[in-house]
Amino acid sequence: MLNSIKKKYKYIIVAGALIICTVIAIVLIGSMKSKGSTSEIDSEEVIGKVDETVEIIEPIEEPIIEPVPEPKPEPIPEPEPEPIGPNSKLTALPIHQEAYDRRPIGIMISNIRTALPQYGVSDADIIYETLVEGGITRLFALYQDFDTEKIGPVRSSRHYYLDFALDHDAIYVHFGESTFATAAFRKLDVDRFSGLSYLDTILTFRDKDRKAPHSTFTSKERLMNTWDLLKYRVEPDYEENKFDFYETDTTPEGATDLAKITLDYSYYIKPVLEYNSEDSLYYRSQFGNKHIDASNNQQLAFKNIIIQNTSIWRIKTDPLGCMDMALNTDGDGMYITNGKMIPITWEKTGHYSPTKYYNEDGSALFINPGKTFISVYPIYRQNKIVME
Repeated sequence: MLNSIKKKYKYIIVAGALIICTVIAIVLIGSMKSKGSTSEIDSEEVIGKVDETVEIIEPIEEPIIEPVPEPKPEPIPEPEPEPIGPNSKLTALPIHQEAYDRRPIGIMISNIRTALPQYGVSDADIIYETLVEGGITRLFALYQDFDTEKIGPVRSSRHYYLDFALDHDAIYVHFGESTFATAAFRKLDVDRFSGLSYLDTILTFRDKDRKAPHSTFTSKERLMNTWDLLKYRVEPDYEENKFDFYETDTTPEGATDLAKITLDYSYYIKPVLEYNSEDSLYYRSQFGNKHIDASNNQQLAFKNIIIQNTSIWRIKTDPLGCMDMALNTDGDGMYITNGKMIPITWEKTGHYSPTKYYNEDGSALFINPGKTFISVYPIYRQNKIVME
């Protein structure tokens, strides 16, 4: 009996709970509908309809991102040119102050066929040419403001070339020397760099592609290193200048035309200097070809040409046939520039006084700014000079 009553109440309790849950569910559903809930909206009702309470969000267009160009490298500024200082006493052209404050250097250059090509000669401010033994010539090239890496071939000195060095207070550079040059160096106390000495590897280097004795060269760096070692005076002596210069390019009054000159030194060498009206320079040829500097492939060219005639002779007592010449004296010659020529005279009063040049009326000769070629020419061959 008791068990049946418990089962009866159990059913009543369960049924009551179901009724209560059903009531609560109805109340909740009604509440949701009253609040406009869309949780039970059929899918069919959604199609073609928009609930006014739903915000329509337009699609956002993604911005087009332009590629960022790679930054261009900053241009490397060109180095500023070194400031140019005063005018050179050799050319009357502006040079660096450091070079102006330093004595010139004169280098003995071989000038025979087997010594060609030469290097660094186009950088010289002044070039002298005169005879040595056997009818050949050698060049004495003067440098002041230069940065040349190869100069030569360097050859042995001759005693009369010392006067060319003394004319410009220049240090004489050579590789070997005649017995007469040895005596002259001692007598005249000329500062020199001799490659055929303990200075060999400091002053010079060998070009392995060249045959000796035309394989010896020097450079500015080696020249400066040798100078530092020997402690020679650096400051130049400008008390008396060799040249007087025009301030601007000038053609001498009363000059005659001269477009080409051939200097017949001997049976062996007859260099030619020919005028180019485009740049007003005389270009040199020898041995039938243009005289080329192999370091830059440039033909040697000069603004001024001076022909200095003098007595030149063979020293009879010398078994090697060394030459001698009269330089501490006076004589005549020619000055050539701008396709023109005028006759001149010259005078040198002593080893330590520079050679001076004059017009025929005795006034000082002025020459044009630029490079100068000086031919010390044998007076006995004056009639062999060809002028065109």
